[in-house]
Amino acid sequence: MQKLQNSYSELIAYRPASLHTGSCWFVSYYSYDPQSESLKRKRIKLNHIDKISERRKYANELIKRINNNLAQGWNPFLDHESKRG
Repeated sequence: MQKLQNSYSELIAYRPASLHTGSCWFVSYYSYDPQSESLKRKRIKLNHIDKISERRKYANELIKRINNNLAQGWNPFLDHESKRG
């Protein structure tokens, strides 16, 4: 059973990024967090961009870049950069 669960988590390592609009615009995606052994959501807020057309353009480019990186095996939870460094 454990082997089945491990292979299942390897198959579903992420969910693609998508844009969410409303009072708060953000791009969200799910990625596998090895520490908690589950998928965790990451959000990138876009409200700092004033014009709606520019916000949508930026969001589409960001989604393409994130999905490309996730497909290549990038995991944001495995980045070992220091926050103060």
